[in-house]
Amino acid sequence: MKDSPRSSAGDNDQSLDEQPTESASNSDQGVEQAQGRPLVHAPRPVWMELLLGLLTFSVSFSFWLVGRARDVKNMRSADYTPWLWFFVPGVLFAQPFAFSKLFSDLKDLEGESTSRFWLYWGGAWIGLLMLANLVGTLAELEYMPVWTLFISVPFICCLFTYLHMRFNAFKQNTAEQWEFYGKNAGYYWWEWMLLVFALLFWALVMFAEWDDRQSVVKSLPNSYLHLSEEAGYQLQLDGEDWRQVEIGTYSDGSADVEFANASLTSYILVFRHGLDDTLNSIASFRFQNVQLDFDSTPQCSENRRLSADGKSVRSNSVCFLESRNQGEISVSTLVKVGDVYYELFSFGADTKRAYSDIKTTLLAAAESFVALPAGEAQ
Repeated sequence: MKDSPRSSAGDNDQSLDEQPTESASNSDQGVEQAQGRPLVHAPRPVWMELLLGLLTFSVSFSFWLVGRARDVKNMRSADYTPWLWFFVPGVLFAQPFAFSKLFSDLKDLEGESTSRFWLYWGGAWIGLLMLANLVGTLAELEYMPVWTLFISVPFICCLFTYLHMRFNAFKQNTAEQWEFYGKNAGYYWWEWMLLVFALLFWALVMFAEWDDRQSVVKSLPNSYLHLSEEAGYQLQLDGEDWRQVEIGTYSDGSADVEFANASLTSYILVFRHGLDDTLNSIASFRFQNVQLDFDSTPQCSENRRLSADGKSVRSNSVCFLESRNQGEISVSTLVKVGDVYYELFSFGADTKRAYSDIKTTLLAAAESFVALPAGEAQ
């Protein structure tokens, strides 16, 4: 077991990009040296890199790659531009080329100095990283379940931590060749800043989830039929994850009832309009105000037909805005119950794939919104 490698900076506050003042630069290769030896960042415990990566959702490994690219550049006098490596984790098509070069140079440096085990896993590492990044991207675009994102990110952190172990092993086995600098324990000030921002982010996520749960009146079963015998209407909520939420969650407090669907990022409200409100006045009001819910001017249409009992006219207005990657829709359905009109108003917006489910669900709910037969209403 080798002793801990020396570090010319010890536990001072130098960042990954800072070099000791006594360092010199080889102008031909851009290699940074001190006391005639290439400058290399001191090995740091594996758990520190893994913890930082997990808390920052793998962002810290972009900074880590800049440092490792600088290490290889100084060790091998190789042609590297370290700051460009910051962007490699976010550019999927660049990863096989960048990491193939990194592993090739690292393999040449290692030679017989470390276990042969490390020499055979480069291609598998790159393939697994690209697969995990692809899964994460598809999850962000909602082409895959969100839970896959929370598996892919820790997996990516583990892959980079494994690579960190490889760098540590090589540095420790060849410590006499390098002049170590920087922290070999503890975080730099900018890493603490990353941790603070990460903790604030997770605190906000947890608060938003807590606040969302506070507004939930009750969770609803799949394909829930809502009967309001007192008001005299019914509607069907197809699908999963529907919840009844407090009045005022999505409205100004004037709604009769409110529903929200977490997985479909949509909501449904029911309003009771006044005795003096007519079908035309309500439809006109809604058409003017619904424009504010969209990012730009939507396409709108209205359809009117006789109610099932033939005693009144029901109105169904649909506004939608669809692009290549996103879709938004609102639906307003008016039915007459006794002497007043009740309105089902719904809105949903999401990526194109999820939007198709939203559109189907909201249109089905609007169609199911009907007045109860006179004998059933109280």
